[in-house]
Amino acid sequence: MEQSRVQLPQGIRDLGPAEAAAHRRLLGLWGDSFERWGYQEVVPPTFEFYSTFACGFAGREAERVYRFFDRQGRILALRSDFTAQVARLAASKLAEEPRPLRLWYGGSVFRVQEARNGYQSEFTQAGVELIGAAGPAADAEVVALALTALAQAGLTGARVSVGHTGFLRALLAELDLKAEERAAVAAELTHRNLVGVSGILSALELAAEQKEVLRRLPQLFGGREALAAAAQAAGENEAARAALADLEAIAGHLAVYGVSEQVTFDLGLVRELDYYTGMVFEAYVPGFGYPLGGGGRYDNLLARFGRPEAATGFALGLERVLAARERQGSGGGGSRADCLPFADPPGRLQAIH
Repeated sequence: MEQSRVQLPQGIRDLGPAEAAAHRRLLGLWGDSFERWGYQEVVPPTFEFYSTFACGFAGREAERVYRFFDRQGRILALRSDFTAQVARLAASKLAEEPRPLRLWYGGSVFRVQEARNGYQSEFTQAGVELIGAAGPAADAEVVALALTALAQAGLTGARVSVGHTGFLRALLAELDLKAEERAAVAAELTHRNLVGVSGILSALELAAEQKEVLRRLPQLFGGREALAAAAQAAGENEAARAALADLEAIAGHLAVYGVSEQVTFDLGLVRELDYYTGMVFEAYVPGFGYPLGGGGRYDNLLARFGRPEAATGFALGLERVLAARERQGSGGGGSRADCLPFADPPGRLQAIH
């Protein structure tokens, strides 16, 4: 028998009966939870036109998409991101549905990955998108729901790091940099490559104090006191201060949800996809070296599908959550938490409590 008949491509794996059962249980648990929070399930196709996914790309993201041609020569792509698909769906088939629109999804995502531990070319994501809701209350809702989902998966010690894309963009905008130089700094910050950031800054013709502000970004990390330190770094930059005010408001809403102790502010946090416009976050548990998921605000994405609209959301990596649970020795548990209904002001506080 040819060896290729029983081998799988790199980054692809089978799920045996026990793993398949664990996947199904967790996805069902999360689906029930999302629906109790008022989210409705959608099932986008596994592949569609490449242009749909390209709406959210920046730089090397396009290189990670599995592309192929149909019989008419049009470029198609396997799903590399649910958010772009849901944005397309909200701007077309669901355009006339009442807002805000709360949608959830779960299924396989495909990306060309580097051959290293923890990265698969096919993996499962589950998440939510809150469309047509602007402001810090909506951002806090998705952060709180992400933490709830991790707790329901049986994880202990889950935390989120929360940042704001507007803060970095505002700092970079006031510097005399070329577009490619700004992108290079942001890319190194995305991968927490502090040596790379310093190398790029050393080659730029900037004042020493301007370079120091960018070097300090990864150190602006902690509780709400980190926002005060970031305000000093922002100086008189009004756009940067507006981003910090947005984070302060989000922090206030998260306190109402009772999750403040699980939230860290990180002004050096940058996520890879191009469509983020405001608050961004990533979720972690102690002792596990990879983020379990993340998300943020993406108010410009739906405009690329012809319908400008505010939006925010997140996605969790199901395999990573199961691996983290196994690392913690939590077993196959998980719980179905009580319903936390959503209400618009003035009923929000009553709904949360």
